[in-house]
Amino acid sequence: MKLMSQFRTNMLANKISTKLFSITQIGGEFTRAYLKMYNKEMLKVEELIEIIASEAMINGVREHFI
Repeated sequence: MKLMSQFRTNMLANKISTKLFSITQIGGEFTRAYLKMYNKEMLKVEELIEIIASEAMINGVREHFI
């Protein structure tokens, strides 16, 4: 039982689609670099909801141009 508890705490938590909203383009970062990083994180989402992923990606870029 203790072993299972230890194992669970060391596992990476699966991301959910809404967590993608926390990924934003850093000031001065090229859009291509942002999209590469975003795609890497998007692939970690177990059950991707495409409409949320699209909105999160657009939101992450546009925040810096408003």
